[in-house]
Amino acid sequence: MAEQTTGTKQGDPIRDELNALREDLAKVREDLSAVTEAIKGVASEKAQSGRERVEEETHRVWEEAVEKLDEVLGRGRVAAANVEQQVAQHPGTSLLTAFGIGFLLAKVLGVRANH
Repeated sequence: MAEQTTGTKQGDPIRDELNALREDLAKVREDLSAVTEAIKGVASEKAQSGRERVEEETHRVWEEAVEKLDEVLGRGRVAAANVEQQVAQHPGTSLLTAFGIGFLLAKVLGVRANH
């Protein structure tokens, strides 16, 4: 009977150790799961933050492009108004200038008259 008592006493510490290891392993799994969730959360936040920065920069660039386009269109309108005014004030000179420019372009581009 001494062997059974000794065997039982020796088995208890081993079982206790195994149970402790199982508990530790379960705790490690829980901790690992929590860490994984935290990493996912941080990664998601970073991705969202990056996405928002890209959207903001795209919006800023778009607004800047619209402003530049409006500015160029305004300059074009002013230039067209100035040309129109010059033509109205000096119609003969404008006609001769337009003819001269057309003649020079024809020569430069090599346009030949059909005879």
